[in-house]
Order: sequence, then C-alpha cells, then structure tokens
Amino acid sequence: MRYKSISSMFLAAIACSIAFAAFYAAKLTVSEIVSASVNSNTLVVASRLSPLDASNYVSLSSITPSMESYFLQKAIAVNPWDAGPLVQLGLIYEADGNAKQAEKYLLEAARRDTRPATSWALVNFYYRQNIPASFFEWAARYRKFERTDTTGLFRLAWELHPDADVILSQFNPLNCTELTDFAQFLNGHPTDSETTAIDRQLAQCRGERALNAIMAHTSRLLAADQPGPALEAWNSLTTNQISRYTPLLPAKGASITNADFSIPFAENGFDWRVNRVPNVTARQIPQQHALEFAFSGEEPEGVMLLFQPIALEGGHTYRMSYQITGDNEESASGFRWRIVELNTGRSLPTGLDDLPSTSGNRLSWKFQAPESEKTLALALAYIRPPGRTRLSGTIRLSNVQLEMLQTLSADKSLVSQDMSAEGAGKATSP
Repeated sequence: MRYKSISSMFLAAIACSIAFAAFYAAKLTVSEIVSASVNSNTLVVASRLSPLDASNYVSLSSITPSMESYFLQKAIAVNPWDAGPLVQLGLIYEADGNAKQAEKYLLEAARRDTRPATSWALVNFYYRQNIPASFFEWAARYRKFERTDTTGLFRLAWELHPDADVILSQFNPLNCTELTDFAQFLNGHPTDSETTAIDRQLAQCRGERALNAIMAHTSRLLAADQPGPALEAWNSLTTNQISRYTPLLPAKGASITNADFSIPFAENGFDWRVNRVPNVTARQIPQQHALEFAFSGEEPEGVMLLFQPIALEGGHTYRMSYQITGDNEESASGFRWRIVELNTGRSLPTGLDDLPSTSGNRLSWKFQAPESEKTLALALAYIRPPGRTRLSGTIRLSNVQLEMLQTLSADKSLVSQDMSAEGAGKATSP
C-alpha cells in the first residue's frame, strides 16, 4: 500500500507539470494571437498574459510615444541581453539633448552585444556629437565585424575629418576591399594630391578593382594639372606586378607608356587615348605592336588622332622615332607629333623643326620639352597636305620610340606651333 501511495503521488506531480506546461503554452498562444492585432490595448493584454516576452514592450514603445522610455525600460528588465531597446533608449536621450545618458545606454548596448549594429550606433553617435577620437575608436571596432561594406564609414569619417592621410592612419591597416572602397569614395571627394598614400597600398592588392582605382586617381590628378602626384600614383601600378606597365622615369628618359601598343589601351592614366573623329576609325593590333587608322576620305581637314599624357624633363631635347605605313608612299605625309596641354589642346613651342626627318622607312622628330606646370600630352595629328585630296584608306603606326638626348641652351629660340590655327582640334581630357 505504501508503494502504491508514493507511485500515485509521483503520477499526480507529473500530471500537474503537464497541465502547467499546457496552460503556459496556451497563454503564449493567446499572447501571440492578441499581439497580432497591433494596438496599445491588445499589446497591454498580451504583455500581461506573457510578461516574459520583451517584444510586447518594444512594440508598445513604438506605438505609445508618451510612454516610449517606460516600455523600453520594461523590455530591458525582461530581457537585459537584447541590445535593441538599449540603443533605442540611447537615441531617445540624445534627441532630448542628454548626450551623457545617451552615451551610457549605447555603451551598455555594445557591451552586451558585440555585433556590428551596436558599434555602428556608437560610430554614428560620436559622429553626430563631433568627437573624432571616440568616433575612430568605435569605427575600428565596427570594422572588426563588418569587413564587406565600409563605404558608409568612410563617408562619415570624411565629413568629420576630410583628410585622406588622417583617415588612412586611423583605419590602418585596411584590407584590399576597404582600400578599394576608400579609393573609389575619394574619387568623388578629392583635393589635389591626397591619394598617393592609398595608391601605394592599393598597389599591393591584386585584381581589376585595385588597378582601376589607381588609374582613376591618376587621371583625376592629371586633369587637375598635378602631373607629379599623378606620376607617383601611376608608377605604383608597376609594383607587385599589378599591371604590365613599366615605370615612367623622366629623369632617365623613360617618358612614354605602352609604346609598342602591346597592352590594350586603358584610355586612362598615362596610357594612350584615341580621339573620336568623324569618318576615322582606329584599331589596335597588339600582336603586331601596331595601331591602325582607317580614313573614309571624308574626314576633317585637320584632326588629332591619338594622344597620351606624358612626363618630360623641361628644357631637354628628345627624339621621337616611329614608322607610318599605308596603302601608298604618300600616305605617311601629313602626320605630325605635337606637345600639347592636356586640358586645353593648345600646342606648345618645342624649339626645333616642325617637320619630321626620314631615315629609310622610319621617321623621326626632334623637340625640346617645354617648361610647364600643366599636364602635357604627346599628340599625333593628321593635317591634309596642300594640293592633295583627303586621305582614304588605312595607315599603321608602329615602332614608336622616345629618347632623351641633351639639354639645350637657355637662349635657344623657340618656334611657335599652334595646332588650333592648323585646324587640328583639341585633346580631350580623360
């Protein structure tokens, strides 16, 4: 009989447990049903039926502005590890002008939840409060968790402290994705020459995005008449085999890029650009190290066909040698090289003969590099020789070489060459 009594009590306890569980589950079900109808009365009922469900209090805070803080405090008490109500409470205090209390709640949220959202809330808070040191501290923490999209972070950092070197030092080290994001952001928010430091780091990265970012920086600096920083950015492409380009070293006579036309034109940076001219088409033939132009016979009297930004040593003498072949012997006549300002297309005086000399099947042109702080370009023009019909057919440019010879005396007279007077048009900036 004793064993039977104990067994009956045990079974009764199990039955009570099951009944309680069923009752509590029923309360949760009722709470969920009541919560589905979003208004303050039903949410109050739901919170009474399920007092341990913090989401009810969060919902109540969103639809009862006068008691928002109260319900958020209730949600925090019910579930202290949910950072969402803490962040919302911090934002309320900030909106009320109580930055100290706002900071307290936001810091507590970040302590309890280390995911990117809480760090981002503090990044934005310190940005709004204009506290750079704390901004960069929490930005660094945010970057530990969010490594795929940091563009917004760079935007805030730039508005708070628009200095690329400072941002780069504060965020150092940046991975290649971040570096590229930062570089692309800077293209829309530049000063004249701030990208060279980031370009040096980008040059250690692989891939088209890094390459294109450096090229874009180079083109922007060239367009801003900053050839020195542009040259530094461009030469970073030659490190770590990020591209096939060779370094440009003007002091050693290496001033021309892609002279054999073997690299497909980037039409960016210091590479060649083909000028779009009516009734003239261009075709690069890398395997033959040549560039082919096809003239319809209806092209303008004078046209600029090709140009490349170029870094020269002012006052030094250079010799440009090249080969032009066409459908007949007269096809090569009318082609002239010029040194022009990139942004205006204005030809600069070069101090020597305008016409090229001929040696066998090669042409050569000597010129003196002008002294200029502007971005210069080497340009190929075609001007119809007097008494001849417009050129019709194809010509090929190949075997281009540029070498530095010597320095001319300062009193050497210069010969003015103005392409606009010859109707050759202007070089267009990238």
